[in-house]
Amino acid sequence: MPRGYSICSIRDSTSLTEEQWMLVLNMMTSPCSVKGLSEKTGIERHTAEVIRYKVLSAISDFQQNVTVGNSVELCYTPVKYSEKGIRNPKKRPKWHMEAVFATDSEGNCIGKAVQSNDTEATVYDGVNLMTEVKNWLSDHRVTSAHIRDSNCETIAAWDKFIAGFRGISSKYLTEYVNWFCYLRQKEVIGKNKKDIVSELWTLLNNTPQTVSNRSFRKRE
Repeated sequence: MPRGYSICSIRDSTSLTEEQWMLVLNMMTSPCSVKGLSEKTGIERHTAEVIRYKVLSAISDFQQNVTVGNSVELCYTPVKYSEKGIRNPKKRPKWHMEAVFATDSEGNCIGKAVQSNDTEATVYDGVNLMTEVKNWLSDHRVTSAHIRDSNCETIAAWDKFIAGFRGISSKYLTEYVNWFCYLRQKEVIGKNKKDIVSELWTLLNNTPQTVSNRSFRKRE
């Protein structure tokens, strides 16, 4: 570990009180913008952005534990490119972005953000699936995919989810897709809002994070 750094839980890496954390987690059981999170919890906007990202990082690996059946419905939809949160956007290419979801007959859902600097690229060209998507399905042991376009229930739910934000940053599309799948999976297995908050709180207290000792001194 680099000198001047320590390891602590995500919860302890911030100065938020338990009451503030509970407000944050309750809001994150549904789509919430950084501005809305800041206004409802009383924390600064920049802090709200950092806190929200910390929560999303705590659930970043959850899809590895989601088991979907061998046969899935695969649907995808383009996502408008956004330069929100990107430094020096003029130096970056305008990526073609798509959100892809695979859902089995029991409602288990996994998702992936796909990007390409080829504006003509697409997940499915009418004949072949993008190699990146094929490999992703293979990693999840999916052997059969019924390909749909954006006219499906999962995409309708995704559209409703992202409507809760004031635009989503292409830089963090993977995190948004993962957040959507996390909440959707909890709904499938019958978890209510209280259950989700409790699970997130446990994750925050048990997920390690490396922080600078200077940040601890500032809080003191």
